[in-house]
Amino acid sequence: MLPTNSLLRQLKNDFAFHIFEEGDVFKWSPGANRITYAPITTVEDIWDLLHEIAHAQLNHYDYALDIELLRNEAAAWQYAKRVLAPRYGLEISNDHAQDLLDSYRYWLHRRSTCPTCRQNGFQTTQNTYSCTNCRCLWRVNDARICRLQRVKITQQSF
Repeated sequence: MLPTNSLLRQLKNDFAFHIFEEGDVFKWSPGANRITYAPITTVEDIWDLLHEIAHAQLNHYDYALDIELLRNEAAAWQYAKRVLAPRYGLEISNDHAQDLLDSYRYWLHRRSTCPTCRQNGFQTTQNTYSCTNCRCLWRVNDARICRLQRVKITQQSF
């Protein structure tokens, strides 16, 4: 395996049609064609960068439903593990990928939990959920990094 700084240079060269920018977090910004990455100091950082490159290679843009975001995240990890990592003599830890996917699973669970009865509801529109148990409707904010907010819209009558 190449040292992380040599590998970073190689990745930037191999995927030169994308803009690479050092920042605070790992992120794919499709509108800007930009892959932002935190400082690369460990092999785990390289794995995370490969994951963001995978989003770009898979043409992940926006999503309408939260479950689509989870599906995109899982697909990007699979692509990074099966296609990109072997190309650079790496093997991405399944535990690492699953730990990060768990954060999205937890996020989705929290968003879909009814604020009235605490059962899981289903998403009806981009930021709206409905509970089949108590018929509550609620709206959620776009929080993935900041604090999640669920606001009741109405309680449907039976």
